[in-house]
Amino acid sequence: MSADMAFELKPKNVCVVSIWPGAVRTELITTMMESRKDEVRLSPFLFLFFN
Repeated sequence: MSADMAFELKPKNVCVVSIWPGAVRTELITTMMESRKDEVRLSPFLFLFFN
């Protein structure tokens, strides 16, 4: 989507920057992390979400 925006807006001298926020704590992710604590206990995501 950002590539299309950049292509369309280039003639108007508009710069498009796409930012990916990284890990986002949502209800789905929290539920998955809690149900798989044994599998993800060493995961960096566990540190991000449960500290």
